[in-house]
Amino acid sequence: MTDLPPIDETAEAEDRAARRALDRSVFRLVAIFWSLHLAFIVARSLLLKVEDTPAGFFVRVYGSVTAALLTYGLHLLISRHGPRTGGARLAWVLALAIPTCVVFVFINEFYFMSFTDTFAAHGGVPQIGEVFFDLSFFVWVFAAWAGLYLTTVQQAELRARERRLAEVRRAAQSAQLDALRFQLNPHFFFNALNTLSGLIRLNRPDEAERAVLSLSDFLRHTLASPAGETRLEGELDAQRLYLSIEQLRFGDRLSVRFDIEDEAEQCLVPSLILQPLVENAVKHGVAGSDGPAEVRIAARVEHATLRVRVENTLPPEGAAEPVGLKVGLENVRRRLAVTYGPDGALAAGPTGAPPDGRWRSEIVLPARAA
Repeated sequence: MTDLPPIDETAEAEDRAARRALDRSVFRLVAIFWSLHLAFIVARSLLLKVEDTPAGFFVRVYGSVTAALLTYGLHLLISRHGPRTGGARLAWVLALAIPTCVVFVFINEFYFMSFTDTFAAHGGVPQIGEVFFDLSFFVWVFAAWAGLYLTTVQQAELRARERRLAEVRRAAQSAQLDALRFQLNPHFFFNALNTLSGLIRLNRPDEAERAVLSLSDFLRHTLASPAGETRLEGELDAQRLYLSIEQLRFGDRLSVRFDIEDEAEQCLVPSLILQPLVENAVKHGVAGSDGPAEVRIAARVEHATLRVRVENTLPPEGAAEPVGLKVGLENVRRRLAVTYGPDGALAAGPTGAPPDGRWRSEIVLPARAA
């Protein structure tokens, strides 16, 4: 059995994965936002017919790259060391965005002062009014970035919560399916052991050995069957093993017939989905009657739908109906509902009356080849 990782390690791995996903989302936001900002100021210069030198254009590129680096660094600081709650995070973003904006404005002014002659008329030094004008412009740019950043973070957290919720639902669904899958009738095992004991007492060693081998093969198949879906062919093999044991128990009273289309054998079905239906067929059709009985299993594909039918002859009128019929049928219905939703269904009920009537259980599900 494979050891599962500790819960703390699993939680840390999920947290790291979520953090990397958030980093990628913010990186895309930063790249797009400041690229659009650069395109806007260049377009504004062209529309206003402001004379600009190549050095001025490259200074604007430097400024946009610097702003991108500053805002992405701001994200790294907040995501690693900042609060996780909405209100506190908003306060952090606003409190750090303002000084970051001030730092950027002074760096941007330094670029213009160093690489262009924009401030030549003032001795190469920007005036206080120009600095305040740039601050009043870029504070709204950084405010817009902060709003988009908070939206991106909230969306990433929402996706992470939805992903965790989906994983919890899948785990719960898998646990439910496993529980339903292994709800095998314990009476079958008691009866099989009683049959084996009777064969030994009657000194019929060959039949006893065959019973032991059939029971062993059936249990091996049951325990090794996949948790999800398996081919109908394998499912039918398990039922043949089961019915071979029951035939040793009931002798000539039980006859078995299979009517399976080749195409149907290759379709996928939930593992052990037929077991409760076949158990009910034996329990009602054979154990509930003193005369001969037949169990018939048929399968066919019809209009992209797989139909698997389990039938048994009805016991004579007045025979006591064994309890537990609804338990097995409800088990199958729940498994079909969990696995296929409205596309999976079970119909069960009598067709006709004794001695020619039959009890028929038919499952319907999408026909998907393995």
